[in-house]
Amino acid sequence: ALAQAPDAAGFFSTRVAVPNATSAVPVLAVPNALAAELLGGGDVRATFRVDAALELVDTVNVIATTRSGANDSVVLVGAHLDSVPAGPGVNDDGSGSAAVLELALQMARDRVALKSQVRFAWWGAEELGLLGSRYHVEHAPADDRARWVAYLNNDMLGSTNYNQYVMRVDNASTVVPERARRGSDAITALYADYFERQQLPYVHNVVDAPGSSDYGYFLLADIAAGAVASGAGVIKTQRQLELFGGIKGAATDPCYHKACDDTDNISPVALQNNARALADVLQHIALADDARALIYGNDDGVNGTAAAAAAGLTAVRHSL
Repeated sequence: ALAQAPDAAGFFSTRVAVPNATSAVPVLAVPNALAAELLGGGDVRATFRVDAALELVDTVNVIATTRSGANDSVVLVGAHLDSVPAGPGVNDDGSGSAAVLELALQMARDRVALKSQVRFAWWGAEELGLLGSRYHVEHAPADDRARWVAYLNNDMLGSTNYNQYVMRVDNASTVVPERARRGSDAITALYADYFERQQLPYVHNVVDAPGSSDYGYFLLADIAAGAVASGAGVIKTQRQLELFGGIKGAATDPCYHKACDDTDNISPVALQNNARALADVLQHIALADDARALIYGNDDGVNGTAAAAAAGLTAVRHSL
């Protein structure tokens, strides 16, 4: 299979989910310019040399849950630990991992009196297809998953040519259950309220599931999710330049999935804004007297809808 890059800059992330190892189909991703040449008509002869390896490796999730807070109400906060082989991944996703760790350390130091437990998670193998977060969602015992109120994702918080994104779940999604969409709207509103109180501009990035980061399988399991981000390979528009400054026509992270994603590839301003927004939203949810009512409303029912969650996970498996 030949896959064409989805945007003009030629950025492409291959995430191929295979139901079983015997049905694998080789996939080669190419930039738009080459795809246009190959598909432009006429006789085309192309030779590709692919240097690849197939191996089985172990990966881990790192999980920590607060002792304080009601154990029937759990707010999850996560980021992914891995990077692509091409680069060290300081922004993608060292920035998110560091923000989550610093938040956990500060909450422990200040002995915050939580109303809901907070579960901090650092996911493995996100770049290979959201494997760590998917495993956590799909293998959690039913009684544990019933306690989950919301998931807050943190992926690429410090892009140097940043846009300030607040995630919004596509209300037209056919795979995300209605309850998760409704709850995600409430989380989006909390993030938006933070930036408006700080008089900081933001734009929405509309997502579906499983999507491109670790929020995806939470949504499919009928768990509301929210996130902030600063951008990856998307090209900055004139309107975004007016809102956030930076360089028009350049990627929000010029070092996305490249060797230069090192310690020089961080905007302290973007990282601080996103980390503070995360802390504010987590505080609102985890300190609420009834976090479930805050996110889903008073008519939520008993600990979510397992049938809708199962339907969402089944639908996406069939779509892969």
